[in-house]
Amino acid sequence: MKVFRFTTEVPSVKTIQYIVEAETEEEATEKLKSGSVMERDEGEEVDEDINWGEETIVDVLFIEELETMIMKTEKELWEIIEQANWKLDHSYKRIIGEWSKLDEDTFKQLEKFVNRKVSILSNDYENAWLNRDGNGGINVSDDGWMDLTADVVGRGEQFYNDITADKLRKMADEDDYKECFLYCLHKN
Repeated sequence: MKVFRFTTEVPSVKTIQYIVEAETEEEATEKLKSGSVMERDEGEEVDEDINWGEETIVDVLFIEELETMIMKTEKELWEIIEQANWKLDHSYKRIIGEWSKLDEDTFKQLEKFVNRKVSILSNDYENAWLNRDGNGGINVSDDGWMDLTADVVGRGEQFYNDITADKLRKMADEDDYKECFLYCLHKN
């Protein structure tokens, strides 16, 4: 099984990417065209009425061969994050050194996992951040929002699962987060 990334365009709106698992590019294209692939890759939320029938493929990129990759479970990926102990000293340089010892497949999975978790938090609590929920917002800049949500992931699974808008607000108000856990994903 191979993985392909499709970039598509919807007229006058935005570019959208899909990750599709298939044996061939032709099979992946057919899956996309038939509508059996509905997971869009962590892009922006679409708030407008869009005619998906007018979506066109503008690029296809082969990503990886799945059979050669030993897939880590979510539990295993959380364990890697927790073993890094971000809260200890917030040293992305230390963690880069530790994670540079991971095999390439594990690192790729970890990178995707961390980015997905940060994206989920960002999307789930965006209304609270921007005060669309009427509770005063979360007082951080755009960069601060990325740092804050990444810090939550860096603290591990339990902290991530227990996070609320009020806890995020308190972390921001008390400056209880550091720049930036995502730097741990940079290779030496």
